[in-house]
Amino acid sequence: MGGRIVVTLICCGLLLEFSHGGGRLPRIINGSNATAKQFPYQVFYETFVLEDSSFWRPTCGGTLVSGRIVLTAAHCFALDPYIKALRIYFGAVDKSSASEEGQRRLVVDRSSVVIHEEFRPLTWYNDIALIRLPIDVPFSEYIRAARLPQPTNDYVNAVATVSGWGAYQASADGDLLWHDRLKYYDISVISNEECEEKRRPVVPGMFPASFICIAPSGNAPCRNDSGGPLVFKDGEDFILLGVISHGLSQNCTTHLPTVYTRVSSFLDWIREHSGARIEI
Repeated sequence: MGGRIVVTLICCGLLLEFSHGGGRLPRIINGSNATAKQFPYQVFYETFVLEDSSFWRPTCGGTLVSGRIVLTAAHCFALDPYIKALRIYFGAVDKSSASEEGQRRLVVDRSSVVIHEEFRPLTWYNDIALIRLPIDVPFSEYIRAARLPQPTNDYVNAVATVSGWGAYQASADGDLLWHDRLKYYDISVISNEECEEKRRPVVPGMFPASFICIAPSGNAPCRNDSGGPLVFKDGEDFILLGVISHGLSQNCTTHLPTVYTRVSSFLDWIREHSGARIEI
């Protein structure tokens, strides 16, 4: 019965307001609590995993860039062949509350995901993917698309915002703590030269121009914040600079920079795979 219900929801592309996914997921380390309407472009999704027992699993963040397109990270999908469907949360702050005002949920099939064909898991090169939505997400005060960046601006020293549902605190014994509320913090973008210098002792190797980094601070994205946004506020517009790709440690260390996929490096790819669903 459960399988038939999921298939029906996928085929219809329904916006779900009263479904609820379980599971635990880390959140932004040392971030502040977001408020309703503050980050209308932010999404979160769970994946339906078909293995010995089927279940919904909290997975990654993403960014709505049009009524039909969500940008996220390739590694959220590329390493798991058992994903069959996604349940996407829009307009959410407390994702555990199905009755939260402004929150919408949509179930889509795994075939809606397009992973960059040259994604390299070992190096994190081309760590970008998009989700094609089967229907237009209704925009509101709570749900609104971010704009794509200008290709000629590197945004070095710009103060941008990181947000997501990742680990929000480490306990005294090193365990990560979490809850269901969206967290955020503001941080400066650093140059690729500075980021490469800080990264080299930990992760040697090539550092492509398609990376973009934020400065180390007392905050950090953490596991399952992957795919989420790095956004620069320009007047009333939200400009998507990066997609959370990877950190430089396994325990969400805050004294190292976080590496994002630079969205401006993939504008042609986004255009090619979005079709008429997006304007750049």
